[in-house]
Formats: sequence, C-alpha cells, structure tokens
Amino acid sequence: MWIGLNDRQTDGHWVWDSDNSTLTYNDWDPNEPNGGERENCCMFCKTRCRLSSFRWNDFPYNLELGYQCTVRTLRVDADKTGARLNGYTYITFSNIGPNACFNECIRRTRCRSFNYNSITRRCDINKMSSNSETDFVDETNCVYVNMTQYRGDSFYDPCPGSDSCVEGEFCQTLKDNIKICLKDVKDEMWIGLNDRQTEGHWVWDSDNSTLTYNDWDPVEPNGGETANCCMFCKTRCGISSFRWNDDRCYVKLGYVCEKLL
Repeated sequence: MWIGLNDRQTDGHWVWDSDNSTLTYNDWDPNEPNGGERENCCMFCKTRCRLSSFRWNDFPYNLELGYQCTVRTLRVDADKTGARLNGYTYITFSNIGPNACFNECIRRTRCRSFNYNSITRRCDINKMSSNSETDFVDETNCVYVNMTQYRGDSFYDPCPGSDSCVEGEFCQTLKDNIKICLKDVKDEMWIGLNDRQTEGHWVWDSDNSTLTYNDWDPVEPNGGETANCCMFCKTRCGISSFRWNDDRCYVKLGYVCEKLL
C-alpha cells in the first residue's frame, strides 16, 4: 500500500504528502530507494518486492494500490543525531524498525531513552537519559531520543498515569482496551495459552476464553498436535525479540502472571 511519501519535487528528498515535512526516520529496504526519477512514491511492500517482511520501497506513482490513512501520525524528533547514549543500555533489540523501537521503550516504565541505528536496525533501551555531552559517543546513522515528553500522553503511552506499570514490567494493551502488565524478563516463559482441546483453537488457561489479540512470530504456531502450549520466546526460538511460539507443554519454563489495571 502507499504510505503517503514522495520525492516528486526533488529526487531523493522524501517528504510526507500530508504536510510536506521531511523524514525523521525511515524503514527502507536496504536496497531502496533505487528507482531514481522514475519512481517517486513510497509503498509498504512485501510480496511484490519479494521480501520476508514489510519494508519501504519506491515505485512509479501510477501504480494502482491501496493506501494508508492516519488520524494522528507518530512523529518523534531525535534529541541527538549521529550519537548514542553510552553505558546505560539494559535491553537491545535487533532488526526492528524505528516505530517498534519507540514502542518497546514507551511501554517500559524503566526506559528513559533509546538509541536507534537506521542502518543496522539496532534498538538500545536505556535506563537513563542525559544532557551531558560526556555520556555520548559518536555513531553514524544513530539517533538518541529522550522519552520524558512522551510519558503520560495517551497517544504515545499505552499505560499512562495511574495505569503505568511498575519497575520491571512492561505494558500490553489488548484490543478491547484492557491494559495488562507483564514481567519484563530475558528468559522464555509460559503465558497461559493452549490449544489442547481443539487443535488450532487457542484459549486462555484462566477462563477458557478465546484470543482477542495475538503476538505470534510470523511462522508460528507450527507445532501441530505435538505443541499445545504457548510461550513468550526469544533466544530458544532464534529470533531477535520476544514473540509467541507454540511448544510441548511439558517443557520446563518459568511462567508469567497478568495483573489487570
């Protein structure tokens, strides 16, 4: 789909259709944009571009595609460019986009700032913010964002004010707008979801209710009748950030309890 970004006026200078503002982040595929003056509009692309996940790609404007509208656009201005806060990172996510990096930070009460490198797609979640130049090191293609101004704004912050999670937890908003706090851990854990009764029909252990949202890894669930329980998984699954994965229920793991806010 088209995302409302173009370089019609000046080739290589990409601006948003809505207000002609310039980019403060990007999610181009590593080989894009490559169309020069023939391709002046930006699409969110996967199958057509033969990619494994959606990324930005430039294409001719006369291509008939759907489009994406936003009521309010997530625009985050970098507090520093070409530099990263050094020595305060406590979680690093690999191969994620800038919006995902922002989201990983804002839903963690402990996160005070983040570094994001647009080339390596590395996201550093920092436990501190700083204005001191001595706390920063130069890094090409890296931006630093202080989260203070976004805390408490319900557009940015999924659990603002009295709904905020405590230190060591992160906030998850369900589709019915219920907020839950999950323990922010580094190891795999069971989340209390199973399809024991009917293969492929996943329900919560607590009340046998069906899913109203999911966070499966793109290739999951794939275990069939041998894997009937769901874990929050990263290292064991060989992926860069925690996602849902089905596995055999007898595997010994920790577990997470939810706290309704």
